[in-house]
Amino acid sequence: MAITERQRRPHILLVPLSAIGHFRPILHILYYLADQPYNNVVVTVMGNKNPIAEVEGLRKRGDFKGLDLRLEEVFGEIPQVLDPFFSHRANAISEAMERDFEPVKRRLIREKNAFEAPTSVVGDMLFDWLADLASELSISWFPLYSSGPSFATSVIELPNLISKGLTQTNPQKLDANLSLPGLSFCRVRDLTGEIFEFSEYFARHFENMKRSTALLMNTAEESDEQAGSVIALRDRLEQMAKAERFQAPRVLSIGPLIRMPGFTSKNEPLRKFAVDAASTPCLQWLDKQESQSVLYISFGSHANITPDLMLELAHGLESSGVPFLWVLRVKAPHTVESVLPPEFEARLDASGRGFIEKGWAPQWQILRHASIGGFLSHCGWNSTMEGICAGVPFITWPLNADQPLNARFVTEAVKVGIPISLKDTTVGGYLVVSREEVKQAVRALMLENKRQELRNNVQRLKKRTAESVMEGHSSYETLHSFLREITSLSSQLR
Repeated sequence: MAITERQRRPHILLVPLSAIGHFRPILHILYYLADQPYNNVVVTVMGNKNPIAEVEGLRKRGDFKGLDLRLEEVFGEIPQVLDPFFSHRANAISEAMERDFEPVKRRLIREKNAFEAPTSVVGDMLFDWLADLASELSISWFPLYSSGPSFATSVIELPNLISKGLTQTNPQKLDANLSLPGLSFCRVRDLTGEIFEFSEYFARHFENMKRSTALLMNTAEESDEQAGSVIALRDRLEQMAKAERFQAPRVLSIGPLIRMPGFTSKNEPLRKFAVDAASTPCLQWLDKQESQSVLYISFGSHANITPDLMLELAHGLESSGVPFLWVLRVKAPHTVESVLPPEFEARLDASGRGFIEKGWAPQWQILRHASIGGFLSHCGWNSTMEGICAGVPFITWPLNADQPLNARFVTEAVKVGIPISLKDTTVGGYLVVSREEVKQAVRALMLENKRQELRNNVQRLKKRTAESVMEGHSSYETLHSFLREITSLSSQLR
């Protein structure tokens, strides 16, 4: 049958950033698009080689059967613009990706009247320049915020922050509380430094954000209600829209978009992501530990603390007396042996009180394991959502980007964790933490009276968040309304 004889189908562009915390939520949406009744569409994923290769591998495994899925490699590598422990500049990433995408944009505009031209685009939050493509094609554009909603709220409030002198250039105001709606649980020091350092870029980012059809938030209304960031973002956009006479984009809470039982599409073969404990030493070790006795430690897929801080963390863990599972990634020229105290691993092996995982770790399985009693985390948004959805209280140790905002959300807004005591001095951009502070925080979370209060809080939040993704509740209904919108030919730019 000739293509002109077929009924035209919606064509959705998915444009992810390859960093895992950004890519996974868009991959989650792709799985939903492979489900009936949404899969009578064309989906093109445009990314750099890593996400394209991963999606291709999943397709070959049979994960997206029945979906007309097309893959196109359009970007180079993410620029390495800061230190070797991975902390990217949002503006540098966005601008580099925009340059790479320009030939693709010109081609899509030339082909805007083609039979299978795109009808909507879902892109990473940093790719705000997709607003121009959507405008040229007269289609809907949905930026997906893989960060917590407080980051988007801080961007929209940037002029207010600057006008009130609430920047990080004044040390006397670092611990000042923010009085703005949706950020009242935060302090000045928690704000992402980049929004001040590159204020012109973020001003342009916000102007483009206002042109979107809707902002997609990787959270649930129930998870955020104590912080109020989603409501504040929605209200502020509506206020600005009235004053400036533009149509405010909707703010859609469609999360949490995470890969855990109870939070995936019905066709996502989650069992294939669950590793066999018999072939996974860290899970075997967890099986031998007492219920809720183990502290899990991970700083994410890319980020990590400096070698000096790894040494302090190791000493603090050892002196705490608490069993722990530490996912430890060390980059050259350092080695695991060089960043740990002498004979540290030998003492762990002899006592059986700790386990160091030097490779990939099945995080959601670890967090859901009965022996896990706490999570020492950098508070990337995916890890934050996974910890909440597993019902595990936190010790927060944020490093960069939106992580301090997320950490304050954990400790102050929803009260499901405690912070490591952070001093004002910095070394290479990293806040200094001593071994004694590590010991005190670990014992407070795992052994002292505060433990039960935090666990009760996180269990309540887990229950409410899990309910949100059930049929008839907020995230489920918002997500599926969004999916119906982009899989219908009536999905057009406002």
